[in-house]
Amino acid sequence: MTDTRGELEKQIAAIRSSENAIGNLPQKVQDWHGDLVKIIRTGGYSGAVVNPANALTVEAQVDLAWGNRDKINTALGETGQKLAEMNPGLEIPVTFMDFAYQWRMIRNDIYAARTSFGETDLIGEWTGDAATRYRELRIRQDKAFPAMSSLCENIAVNLESVAAAELTLYTTLATQAQQLVEKVTSFCAKMASSFFNLPFGPLTASTDLVTVVQASNTFILGITSSVATSAQANLKAANSIASDLKVQQDIPDNHWPPGVVASYGSGAEGLRVALGDASVNDGDKSDWSHEA
Repeated sequence: MTDTRGELEKQIAAIRSSENAIGNLPQKVQDWHGDLVKIIRTGGYSGAVVNPANALTVEAQVDLAWGNRDKINTALGETGQKLAEMNPGLEIPVTFMDFAYQWRMIRNDIYAARTSFGETDLIGEWTGDAATRYRELRIRQDKAFPAMSSLCENIAVNLESVAAAELTLYTTLATQAQQLVEKVTSFCAKMASSFFNLPFGPLTASTDLVTVVQASNTFILGITSSVATSAQANLKAANSIASDLKVQQDIPDNHWPPGVVASYGSGAEGLRVALGDASVNDGDKSDWSHEA
């Protein structure tokens, strides 16, 4: 069985770690392109002299390299900013799991109360008007136990459904963010001139990194958008919970069935109306006798 709460916390930690790592990538990209420009201008670290006739071509490549740097860092900035915007609310699905747990604890308390209620059944102990009224009240309250138990379980299930849906998105987001960090770091670690196919290898490598980063950025922004639009699922769950809370079978007026006083009035008169005066044989309708 999946530990949804534990998995959520794991993915949240991974997302935040990647957010911090992505914040450090622009400087790596800057340094890497600085080295690429050196390679472009010198024809590699071998010390080859640039042919003056090719100076414009070389500087045009340099401009393209710096342009690629800007594209990469712009995409990284968008990714980092979106993750930062999400950061404060990442624990919301974990809170849903906590609430689901609390609702189930309430359900368990109701189970325990139902057991105690069953152990105090006096229906078969006496007859008469008071016994009849007691029976009626008890039946009403007996029906409320399963109704309240179902209510608690339905609310818990709705909260868990939302959390599980968010976990799927969080897992994908954490994976993509980590892959982005690894890809950029890997590119920026390859500085040996033998890695590049001169004279256009450096620029090709820079352009390839643009493609990688922009694709990752697009994907990650799409996931974060899905996390935001999943609020619709949250709203659906909230509506279901609200509907459950509004009307419950066997819970009159959405309250626990009242006892004697609340049902028939307050004070001694309320008791007389509900149960009679409890005298045995004074001739009124509350006369009663012990069951044989």
